[in-house]
Amino acid sequence: MKFFVPLFEREGQLFWNVVHNHLFYRYRLATLRRIQALLWEGDAADPRSVIVGEALPGGGEDDPVMVIHESEFLPGTMMFVCTLGMFLDREPPLTLALTEHWRVVEFE
Repeated sequence: MKFFVPLFEREGQLFWNVVHNHLFYRYRLATLRRIQALLWEGDAADPRSVIVGEALPGGGEDDPVMVIHESEFLPGTMMFVCTLGMFLDREPPLTLALTEHWRVVEFE
């Protein structure tokens, strides 16, 4: 699967850049890594998994995960997750600290 941002089709890269710059503005530096999913125990079907295009665990069905950014200071350990609702409400992305149980999946 190639890199995409839900609802944005060709403008997906633009949306990704806007969120990346928003993180920078808030002193949350992120890498340029394109992340598709954070899978709990490597299982996409697990309800704790965070996948671009799907609802955030414990979140609303109509609020898909738009992008996942990786922290530059703690790569592979800390991620910033932005949903459509967070973006529209101008809320900061959710920060997730990963443990050994998580598997990071990049876009191909």
